[in-house]
Amino acid sequence: MAEPDVELSRAQWGSRFGFLMAMLGAMVGAGNIWRFPYVTGQNGGGAFIIAYFLLLLVLAIPGLIAEVGFGRYAGKGVIGAFRKVAKSRGLVGLGVVVLVVNVALMSYYAPVVGWTLYYGVHSLLFTFTSAGFAPEAFWDGFRASAALSIGTHTAVMGLVAAILYLGIRRGVERLVIYAVPGLVLALGAITVRALTLPGAAEGLAFTFGVDWGKLAVGQTWVTALGQVLFSTGLGWGIALTVGSYLPDYDDI
Repeated sequence: MAEPDVELSRAQWGSRFGFLMAMLGAMVGAGNIWRFPYVTGQNGGGAFIIAYFLLLLVLAIPGLIAEVGFGRYAGKGVIGAFRKVAKSRGLVGLGVVVLVVNVALMSYYAPVVGWTLYYGVHSLLFTFTSAGFAPEAFWDGFRASAALSIGTHTAVMGLVAAILYLGIRRGVERLVIYAVPGLVLALGAITVRALTLPGAAEGLAFTFGVDWGKLAVGQTWVTALGQVLFSTGLGWGIALTVGSYLPDYDDI
């Protein structure tokens, strides 16, 4: 005789602000900071931005609302959520696929975060403003060092493990309510600084100059859709997992 499923108590977000910061933090990443500007410039500038926001409004936002709602209803992670609503084993397999995709993404995302951590430390040490600093040599030296590459990657994974160990309230929520607003302020300061650098006008023209003809090119819309999915994490299980910690009475 099969044993009945036992529903274990699950931690929940302590505040709506914490939930919103977690969602925002999941989106303000490499997809928007690193990839978005050059993809925009290559695909019509302002025309690409129009396509991007149209797809964001029509597809991504409704999809994210649905994914958060699914997570809140299930109250479980990706595999458990699909198992709860599945009428066949094949549907449960979708949750496994989502999990495998996220593990695969971590294989390249974690090293990039490690690079950022390494550069961040050296920025605080004023390495980049020292006399005779050579950016290419600095990067080549870092890339050639297996110890540095493995060390920064290990540090990132250790930080993530520690945050997850502390749980949703003491770990994730406590981090995002301070880190995400801090990130937004830092990005604002970096943007202001970037606008004062040589070549800023050319960079703005490349990124935001409008090529209206690109709106009639199918590849522009395909690229915009890919950027929307990459930026928002729609379908990655992120919104589902974040939503699974929402109280039942909370408004999505």
